[in-house]
Amino acid sequence: MPTYTVHVPSGVDDAAARADATVFVREGFSWGAFLLGPLALLYRGLWLGTLVWAAAAAVLFAAAVLAGLGFLPRLLLYLVLATLAGLEACDGRRAALGRAGFIGAALVSARSRGDAERLFFAGAAPLAEPVPSRPAARAGGPRPVIGLFPPSGGRA
Repeated sequence: MPTYTVHVPSGVDDAAARADATVFVREGFSWGAFLLGPLALLYRGLWLGTLVWAAAAAVLFAAAVLAGLGFLPRLLLYLVLATLAGLEACDGRRAALGRAGFIGAALVSARSRGDAERLFFAGAAPLAEPVPSRPAARAGGPRPVIGLFPPSGGRA
């Protein structure tokens, strides 16, 4: 079953406007980025990703020409580049949403995007907990033990 990350805009107080601006990103391999390369990246607004893709393609194919490689090795190089684009497209989109001020709100597993939207807005999807930047300091008590065994005399 596909998994979607839910990204809500920060600083939007109106619930209806926030719901309209909420973005669902399907996790996994992006066939659009694999097959269409920079066109799919441009469609999603990933300008930096498009520039990196174009630079990598230029370097790879210039190296292939200088090395005297034939058609098949060049095709294999393109397939490697296309596979990397397909694997990283969702990560790039999440990063672009973060730069645009969106906050990762939840992970939803559903059969379709519509089902994921219904689950999220009905409150059935667990909200993501903010990750602390560093672990909280322990006040007194025994020091934690690294490994599988609890400290002697302490609770498990």
